[in-house]
Amino acid sequence: MRFIKSLFGASKDKASETALNALANAAPDLMSEAGIREQELLLDDATKAFVEAKADYDKEKREADEAEALYNQRLQAAETISAQLEAADEADKPAIEASLGKLLTTIEEHAPEVEREVQEAADAKVWMDEAQAVMKEMSDDLKNARKDLEAAKRDQETAKKQQQRAERMESRAKELAGIKKGASGLNTAAAAMRKNAEETRKKADAATLKANLLKSSSAEQEDDNIAKAMAAASGSPAAGGSMSDRLAALKKK
Repeated sequence: MRFIKSLFGASKDKASETALNALANAAPDLMSEAGIREQELLLDDATKAFVEAKADYDKEKREADEAEALYNQRLQAAETISAQLEAADEADKPAIEASLGKLLTTIEEHAPEVEREVQEAADAKVWMDEAQAVMKEMSDDLKNARKDLEAAKRDQETAKKQQQRAERMESRAKELAGIKKGASGLNTAAAAMRKNAEETRKKADAATLKANLLKSSSAEQEDDNIAKAMAAASGSPAAGGSMSDRLAALKKK
């Protein structure tokens, strides 16, 4: 293909196909222009073929027309001489008859050539019509080529954008997964902290209960009789006791 050769200077082999695909991704504008140039070159070839076919047809048609015109002219002349022969005197008939015979022989000899010229013109017209049809088809293709290539370019760009969007979505999904994982870790840490706080509260409650059990109640502090009884139970002299009680308590130590 001339298109591939114009881009890579080589025939369409595996390496050129790979390079062509790479070029399509890297430089779609260049591909579009190269495609247009290829279409234009093909149209040039088709136009040249049509021009040559038309020139050949015009030549063959002219020769066929001239041959047919000469044939008809000779035939008309033969009819004229034939009419003269019928109206001529006996003395003039031999010369007129000889002329008619000579003309008829010429017409008969050249009849196949006339048929050949007509057939050649008909064949040339078939070739010209085919070349013209190809040229028109190539011309129509070229008219739509840029639009088609631009559409293909847009499709390619759309596909790339879709791919990029999918990649972004995948990346975001991974980011969200990481955030969720981090949030899960935070939740686990919070749960551990709440558990520790609960354990601390339990220990504080136990310490408070124990302290309450060990400290004197307001009744013991406000009632002298209860205080003295508690002191006696503990073996300690009650505050405000008599000197003898205090002395006795010291002796026990």
